[in-house]
Amino acid sequence: MCPVINLIDGALNWADTQIQALLEVDPNYYSNDGIKTAFSSIRNAAYIILVPIVLVMVIGTAMGFDFVSAYTVKRALPRLLIAVIFIALSYNICVFLISFFNELGSAVLGILMAPFSGGAEDFSLNNMFAGNVLSGIVTGALGSVGLVLLLWLFGGTLLLAAIIAFLVLMLRQMFIVVLMLAAPLAILAWIFPGNDKLWKLWWGSFSKLLMMYPLIMALIAMGRIFAFTIHEADGAGLEGAVFQPIMTLVAYMIPYAFIPFTFKFAGGMFATVAGMANDRSKGLFDRQRNRRQRIYKDTGERAKASNLIKGAPVGSRRERWNNRIGYLANQKEGGLTLNRERRRARITGADDANTLAAGMKHAEEDSTARQVFASDDIMMAGLEGGGDFNRTRNYLASRTNDDGSRMYTDQQAAIMAEQALGQQKVMGRRAFELTALSKLPATGTGFAGEEGVQDWLERIDRVSEGNGSLKASLVAAGKSGFRSAQRYEVSEASFGTIMQESQNMGQATTDAEREAILHRVVSNAYESGGPAAVVGARNAGVAETFSRVINANLEAAEAAHAANPTEETRTEVLRQKAAIGAIHESLGQAKQGVSRVIGREVMGVDAGTIQVEVDTGLVDPNGAPIMRTETQTINRVQEMQQLASDPVWQQFKREYRDAIDQATAQQQAQQAQMGGVNPGGPAPGQGLGPPTP
Repeated sequence: MCPVINLIDGALNWADTQIQALLEVDPNYYSNDGIKTAFSSIRNAAYIILVPIVLVMVIGTAMGFDFVSAYTVKRALPRLLIAVIFIALSYNICVFLISFFNELGSAVLGILMAPFSGGAEDFSLNNMFAGNVLSGIVTGALGSVGLVLLLWLFGGTLLLAAIIAFLVLMLRQMFIVVLMLAAPLAILAWIFPGNDKLWKLWWGSFSKLLMMYPLIMALIAMGRIFAFTIHEADGAGLEGAVFQPIMTLVAYMIPYAFIPFTFKFAGGMFATVAGMANDRSKGLFDRQRNRRQRIYKDTGERAKASNLIKGAPVGSRRERWNNRIGYLANQKEGGLTLNRERRRARITGADDANTLAAGMKHAEEDSTARQVFASDDIMMAGLEGGGDFNRTRNYLASRTNDDGSRMYTDQQAAIMAEQALGQQKVMGRRAFELTALSKLPATGTGFAGEEGVQDWLERIDRVSEGNGSLKASLVAAGKSGFRSAQRYEVSEASFGTIMQESQNMGQATTDAEREAILHRVVSNAYESGGPAAVVGARNAGVAETFSRVINANLEAAEAAHAANPTEETRTEVLRQKAAIGAIHESLGQAKQGVSRVIGREVMGVDAGTIQVEVDTGLVDPNGAPIMRTETQTINRVQEMQQLASDPVWQQFKREYRDAIDQATAQQQAQQAQMGGVNPGGPAPGQGLGPPTP
């Protein structure tokens, strides 16, 4: 640790030397021929101004002018005589004052520290910590950590402060020389007691600028004396080993932080200039402060999101450290409870929530992340790959088009895999996983088809790991994304249904169980969204899923009525058929693929048989035509025509049509408001529920 102490000690000694060099006014600045010539010119100008003033005073008094009173002349004459003398001697007086304060400033360190030790060299950090191994280790360790943090957080600010301090101290020397040249004019202003503001400003600025040198050196000396006093005090145990070296180091260094305050001591015009240069609320200092605030905020957010160490490979030791740090950073969320399991659950929940929030924020703000999270294939590849490059690339390489051709070449698959893994390193694996699960439903092609919905439900249950709050967030994001993508077969299902069926899907072991779960979700979405959800569906795949539910619901209603033929069961059958009729009449508003599927899978289904009288072409003995009763099969289009005269069916259908028209009008209004961009429409039929006759 000795090199660290040497580094700090050497840096401070170097700073002392530079500060002292800047504070000491170089004699060449005020004793050269050019300065003397300039001073002589200003002194002569002061005399030139003084002569008319004297003449006016004498003539005005002799002739009794009112504007020159005898009392004023009586008070001004002694000052006038003194001013004449001091104007002549002002250069020598200023040179003497500058030289005196130069000597005083350079001697302050030695004068103040001499009574405490053998000399200024005994006050160095090297001497204070020499021989005390433990104190040296503590101080060196603290110095190392502090130095790294100081340069990381305040490096830019310290550099700016050093530059500004250098400029201000250079300005001090310039002001001292300028004020020395202006001394004759300032003395001239001193003559009249009521008009001596210029003199007061001059003397206040000149004297305080000179005093800055010994004042700053006294600050440094007092810090070292205090550090030496702490070091010499007897310290035993923990205090002597840890706190004493810390206090010594702080006392040694803290005076340097107070040097900028001496700029204000100078007062007057110099203080104004120094204040403008040193204003922490503007310019570069403000940007540095904002940078530190961003670092604090970003570091805290990444710690709480278990991603403090960026670029940690999946499954690596750094990732495990990230998880531990995340758990510690979220301790506050555990609350005051003695139940360890409950506290752990709260902390884990907060960790997951922060991880999801950080991932979503990164996905929105980072340009590279926006490209990755706009591609459903890259997101799915990242989820499937689990951090492994080969698995991620193979998933992309296996993607095919509808005609069976490969969607991506090997090179494209490798590039996309690198993009997915790159974001996982930047964000953290879990943040990527949670963000992808939240973003995929909104793409319209993510989790496509019935298998995709089953996969989504199962992944939510698995990824949430029993965290109900996290699952609720993922479900909410998924519902919103599916709705914006017009995937109404999922989005219109109730929140509670998706939460429960997601858990069931995570426990399902057979295809039959998974199909039953999907059917319950889509049935709930159909009951909630109604026919408007079918008409507004995104594509033929959504329509096929809805078609199976529509047919199954009607078959169940008809079976219930056949088993128990009551008015209630009959009404339910008519309600299901009215929904089909409303969908059929609104297919002109649906996408072409949706219309074809509904026409084939719903309207083209045999609806039953009817008895019709067919003319045989024969006549009876009375000449009347002989008719034959035949049974004919009809589809649902024909069945709708048969039901047109039923008032209950008509009322149901009218209400469903109104809901469809209302949803379509809202969607078109939103689309026009957004400049023709399809927003995905509102939740179709949301809140309507089944109409009643």
